[in-house]
Amino acid sequence: MSTTARALAPRARLWCHAAVTNAPRLIALRPLRHACYQCGTCCQGWRVHLTEAERERVLRQAVELEVVNPVLEHVVEGDDNNTPRFMLRTDKGRCVFLSEDNLCRIHGTFGADEKPLVCRQFPRRVTQAEDGLRLGIDPACTSTYRSWENGPEVEPLLGMQSTVILGPELIASEQGLLALLSQPDMTIARFVAIITGAPPHLTELPVGFVGRVIACLRIADLAPFFKDPGAGRDVLYRISHLPEFLRTLSPTEPPPWQGRLTPALDAFAREVMRRHLFMRLGDPELPPMAQALLMLTGVLVCGWADANEESFPEALAAWVRLVRIRGFWSRYLPETATARWLMLGDGEPPQAPDDAAEVTAPEEP
Repeated sequence: MSTTARALAPRARLWCHAAVTNAPRLIALRPLRHACYQCGTCCQGWRVHLTEAERERVLRQAVELEVVNPVLEHVVEGDDNNTPRFMLRTDKGRCVFLSEDNLCRIHGTFGADEKPLVCRQFPRRVTQAEDGLRLGIDPACTSTYRSWENGPEVEPLLGMQSTVILGPELIASEQGLLALLSQPDMTIARFVAIITGAPPHLTELPVGFVGRVIACLRIADLAPFFKDPGAGRDVLYRISHLPEFLRTLSPTEPPPWQGRLTPALDAFAREVMRRHLFMRLGDPELPPMAQALLMLTGVLVCGWADANEESFPEALAAWVRLVRIRGFWSRYLPETATARWLMLGDGEPPQAPDDAAEVTAPEEP
């Protein structure tokens, strides 16, 4: 982050709770608000792993529901003990227990408590960080926009946790980015101006930065990820317009940004970026600034393509999933130097990948 960015970054406001001595410190960016609208996308495109007890329960449930082969068994690459892992089977990206009207058949027949823990918990997320347990609502739920500000408050469920510990330098970068995104008068355009060193009062995006973003997109050729059947039909529907739109982008004639997003959508886009950074939802191999650039690119692409209040939030939620796939982000940011070139124009642009895109599902939500 530039010196200008650090100077303009106050501390992000956090909600903390540790009611019991020696209990883990619970931290959230804001109260957890979520409502389920039964869109079905939470049950599509993920690899949902099961414990042995969950596997046995799911097999019993499958008999009653007449679901064939509901559990897959595999060995994690690099596991010297060849320990088998179990995960729910999907059919064209959809969980085999998801009905045609996008309702969970386990939930409907046996009750919510009989679902695997990861299914009961999502979109609630818990990340073990160096400062405690970070809680939040995963912005990968395509209905997040409908309840993120005024939806009902939900209690955290601490069962499934990921662990991501950063060193001091990366922590400082992450805190600076979160603080910038948390400023009351912040906008996407102003955020871009600050991190790229442009005058912060600009309402249009810096031409050089936008041209580099589009150049990276054209070089990366991300279209296969927007068409992968394994993502699930309802997820693909929300990003089906992006491949054709990406083909129309020109680095020398970028679309205008000023006024593209309404204030409400701009605020939501920044909230999605905050959550991604705060809960460390991306690949731990990428530093916070690279994570921010990936998310920012998604905001621009989805906003340019269709800034409608229904289309934009759902497309951005689908992008949030894609950036967790190594094959996706490594084509867009193949090297550490690519992030610096993208942000500041220093160095050389990335080279075109010499292999086909490797499309895989993200791990469990």
